[in-house]
Amino acid sequence: MYRLPTLAAGSTITSAVLSLNLAAIAVPNSINYNVDLYALSFRSTANITQADFFVGPLDASPSATLIQDNFVLRAATTSATPTGRYETNLAGSATLASFLNAQYASGANGGVAGDFVFFRLSPDQTAGLGFGGYDFNTQDNASTSGLRPSLTLTTASSAAAPEPSSLALLAAFPLVLIAPLVRRSRQAAKANLV
Repeated sequence: MYRLPTLAAGSTITSAVLSLNLAAIAVPNSINYNVDLYALSFRSTANITQADFFVGPLDASPSATLIQDNFVLRAATTSATPTGRYETNLAGSATLASFLNAQYASGANGGVAGDFVFFRLSPDQTAGLGFGGYDFNTQDNASTSGLRPSLTLTTASSAAAPEPSSLALLAAFPLVLIAPLVRRSRQAAKANLV
């Protein structure tokens, strides 16, 4: 769960990278699934609901967006699946940026009292889930800040660039102010010489 930041007027998110730390794999030999990353539509409270839960190949709920299929790809033997940092890939990051922009376009507010978006890691199948699981660090249980989840956003202004004729006028404007000053300083210099 992340509270949305305030965006400057006319700005959009151009890049978004979600990074999570896979701390451990519990009972690795019982796991036979990959983990998919979803984002859930914004809401004004930080409350997690039962409707947020999902297990299966594809969540078709209108409030869930698949950000990255196989965010964690199970190795041939689960014990060979590496722990450590996992980040959205290029396609996942593009989907995440698009998702976040859509949340703002749908009325989400950022800032201290802003709205929240939720990220969900879901097993990609329902059969044979076993007793094991992937253990990711969260904001609350990570003892070291480097293990906590992070969401890195890049924004850009969507304000239109001035037309070339406007740029020419803007470039000429200082000359309009400088030319009379140069003329006056030459006249003052001549007056001082006389």
